[in-house]
Amino acid sequence: MKLADLPIRRKLLAMALVITAIVLLASCALLVAFDLVSLRRELTREVGTLSEIIAENSSAALAFSAREDAAELLATLKAERSVVSAALYDSGGRLFASFSDGAAPETAIHPPAGASHVFRDGKLYTYRPVIQNGRQLGYLVVCTDLRWWYERLGMYVGVTVGLVGLAFIASVVFSTFLRNSITRPIEELSRIARRISEEADFSVRARQLGNDELGELTVIFNHMLDQIQQREAELRESEAQRRIALDAAALGTWRYDPATKRSLRDGTVNGLLGLEAEPSESSLEELLCRIHSEDREHVRTTLQHSVETRSDMEIEYRVVLPDGAIRWLRDRGRVLEAPGGRGIYLAGAVLDITERKAAEEQVLRLNADLEERVAQRTAELEDSNRNLEAFAYSVSHDLRAPLRIISGYAEVLMEDRWAELPEDHRMCLSRIVDGARKMNRLIDDLLQFSRLGKQPLKLEHTALDRLIDDVLGDLERETHGRRVEWHRAPLPAVDCDPGLMRQVFSNLLSNALKYSRPRNPAVVEIDHRETQREMILFVRDNGVGFDSAGSERLFGVFQRLHSAQEFEGNGVGLATAARIIRRHGGRIWADSKPDHGATFYFSLPRTNGG
Repeated sequence: MKLADLPIRRKLLAMALVITAIVLLASCALLVAFDLVSLRRELTREVGTLSEIIAENSSAALAFSAREDAAELLATLKAERSVVSAALYDSGGRLFASFSDGAAPETAIHPPAGASHVFRDGKLYTYRPVIQNGRQLGYLVVCTDLRWWYERLGMYVGVTVGLVGLAFIASVVFSTFLRNSITRPIEELSRIARRISEEADFSVRARQLGNDELGELTVIFNHMLDQIQQREAELRESEAQRRIALDAAALGTWRYDPATKRSLRDGTVNGLLGLEAEPSESSLEELLCRIHSEDREHVRTTLQHSVETRSDMEIEYRVVLPDGAIRWLRDRGRVLEAPGGRGIYLAGAVLDITERKAAEEQVLRLNADLEERVAQRTAELEDSNRNLEAFAYSVSHDLRAPLRIISGYAEVLMEDRWAELPEDHRMCLSRIVDGARKMNRLIDDLLQFSRLGKQPLKLEHTALDRLIDDVLGDLERETHGRRVEWHRAPLPAVDCDPGLMRQVFSNLLSNALKYSRPRNPAVVEIDHRETQREMILFVRDNGVGFDSAGSERLFGVFQRLHSAQEFEGNGVGLATAARIIRRHGGRIWADSKPDHGATFYFSLPRTNGG
């Protein structure tokens, strides 16, 4: 079995034993090496001291050639059990005297140059010179057998090995205890994790067996289980709510695996397909057989394109129910990554849109009918406008002739008989001439108003400040003899029909001067403001004002809020201005209070001006 496959308990035991064995063996080797070096050093020192004593005492025997004295002196080495032989040599290297424990004495042993001892063949050879009065008479060689020292070393090694064995046993016991304290929490965590994996029971918890790092890991593991259990409960609740929402919306869900080309559907989807309302799985081809033949290839192509490009899918198609009925479905799908990198799959939802399709067809029919009615009504309005224009032209032509006659004869009387007429006749004649002129102006205004709808717009980039200068020049006669304060802010240039826009400002400024006539001074303000969509211009005066509740009436033909006795006018000017502004795509309105002046606003789209 591989080491990676062993349980943690055995791994820890093996690791502890191997480390302990390596440490103890290394310690044992160091102790043995230390003992060996120490013993050899001690033996060398002891034998060396003994040899120096013998060599010093042998100088007289060598000097007087007293071989027997030298032999007796060497024989004293018998007391040393480790010394097996000794030999005394003269200055010529000849054996002078020797000692042996039974073996033949060493002969012709010459000391190595510069060495006092040497280890060879399991023995220690110690060399000492014999010197008298500074002259070397010979040298002494002492041979020591190392077996006794090796036996002593073996005893040391045995004791050391015993101690190492006891330490090894102690380490095994301690490592077993330590292993249990480490592996028991891990085994507890493994047991709980295995139970959760097999039973999907997130309510179980691991026992905390200590307050160390493994105990902290157990606490974290249990906290993680708390979070998983809470999220699982939230997920179940969310799934229940999702199912309720899907059921309420009559939505069915499905899943398609491009690798196997199989589709998994819930009961709602099967019910929409006219099948038994139970979850089921089938091949893509079996599903396509339920789709209308005219939509089948479109569904296949759309599904394949979504898989290849990994893009969302949305499609509407028809299915044929077993009874032959047609049902419209709307299908939405999204490409998702399978868990663990096992490819992709599509998940989606299906909605029955049969009623919506029927409503759309109904709307289309109604729209077609409405368009027909609008076209018919438009034709009627165009015919009515043509008749109105013809009528306006006829009326203006038929009315102008009598008016010219009335006005002409009245002016002749005024020129030729004015002095002869009584005062009351003069007053009547003046009223006739004034009424004819007002009637003529009214006819002109009506003709102009009727032509606005037919006259094409001639849009130009127009400087409004210059246009207002021209209008104020035309109104100088109305300001003659009056105190009028003009408050003008710079106005931008806009795209408009300059002739028609001049008429708008002429009507608004003329009204401002007319209705502020009772004020001294009369104050007229011209300004503008801009919004994101439009530019709003306004003319404000400090005149008599009116009730804003009736302001909408002001922009109708012949609509007035003041009597002709108070202020002159025919009620066509504001209607004309409103029609011009609407043709420019804008709007017009007024704001006022009685005796507090009035403000007339009109807007132009930003696309047309500013």
